Amino acid sequence: MANQRGNWTQPAARLYPHQWLWDSVFIAIGLAHYNVNRAAEELVSLERGQWSNGMVPHIIFSRSTTYWLSHFVKIPLPSGIATSGFTQPPLIAVGAAAVSKQLTGRRRTDFIRQMLPWLIRYHEWIYRERTVDESSLAVIIHPWESGMDNTPEYMRILNRHWPKEGDLALRKDIGYTASDQRPTDREAIHMLAQAKLAKECDFDGARLMRTSPFIVKDICFNSVLVAANAALVDLAQQVKFKLPRELTTRMSRTRESLATLWDNDTNFFYSYDVKNKRLLTGTATVAGFLPLFADAARRQQAKQLVQQLRDPTRFGSKFPAPSVARSYKHFSTTRYWTGPTWINMNWLICKGLEHYGFTREVEQIKTASLELVAGDGFREYYSPLTGYGLGAQSFSWTAALVIDWLHTQTPHRNA
Repeated sequence: MANQRGNWTQPAARLYPHQWLWDSVFIAIGLAHYNVNRAAEELVSLERGQWSNGMVPHIIFSRSTTYWLSHFVKIPLPSGIATSGFTQPPLIAVGAAAVSKQLTGRRRTDFIRQMLPWLIRYHEWIYRERTVDESSLAVIIHPWESGMDNTPEYMRILNRHWPKEGDLALRKDIGYTASDQRPTDREAIHMLAQAKLAKECDFDGARLMRTSPFIVKDICFNSVLVAANAALVDLAQQVKFKLPRELTTRMSRTRESLATLWDNDTNFFYSYDVKNKRLLTGTATVAGFLPLFADAARRQQAKQLVQQLRDPTRFGSKFPAPSVARSYKHFSTTRYWTGPTWINMNWLICKGLEHYGFTREVEQIKTASLELVAGDGFREYYSPLTGYGLGAQSFSWTAALVIDWLHTQTPHRNA
């Protein structure tokens, strides 16, 4: 409750004082169990930041506070609302489907009809401006858009292109939490340089495709997109709304194309570097499990992914699932997306495992996740080895997804 700001919710005080796209979706999923009208408002509030081209930004800035990245990403809309120029994994339709299940009768129909028009514009924008070939896999233009900011392979791409020194005077995040729990200074410099380039290109996809060193078919973004596409189709069917044919065709193609992000040598899914035409197999990340969430992995692939969840040299740990494989040479139990366990990723993995009937693994991850929260509160992320809480405190999506777990039961099936 302390993080609520009218009809939207901040992820955490001080460190994250604004509204983030997929944070709000996770928050709405939890809210729906005890205050469904407020959950609906959380999702509807994201529309106020939508650009005229359909893009939904990853941050909608609060008028009452500043933010250390504002200088690089703040864009005022004609309405006077300020947003970032980037998006995030497009989870909104998944959240809308979850909220709609808690509504009944006319209220459900009205909510779906309110959400559909701008959700369709958002998905159309993704396919119009963020695809580069017939695969219909979306590309991201900044690591922030993956939701996993300093994921190692993305930092390697930026490190090869951007200078090793830069102005960090505006960096305030390490004043709110320990510096060894945040991206390094070098990582911050490179991400800010990439953000500056995107802003200089007016966030125009075509210009960035020509000039940016970072154009990636992100496995997290595309897995979420496939799941959101399916949710969008379901929502439209509920109210007998016909989706544009071109959009549904592209949706189907994305699902099929996820298979191209599988690497047979390591039995894992990876993102794809468009500029250098290669799978980013250097470091396996927790995002490689998310085709399970999309229900797009083959049965044999799902079994191989489960083996990696169990393997202590990969993602097996006392508190799964670490954000990168434990064999990664710079694996850290504390630093942001280079090792710690995140509750939102565990939630997505559990939803995916349920699709394939791996109920034992679902219960193991749920139990370990609830133990994390019981031991150290609603933290942003945790050590996968000790369970020590890290990052922001009183973190909203952690609390929301725990609520969802406590209100839902795992289907009783065996793989």
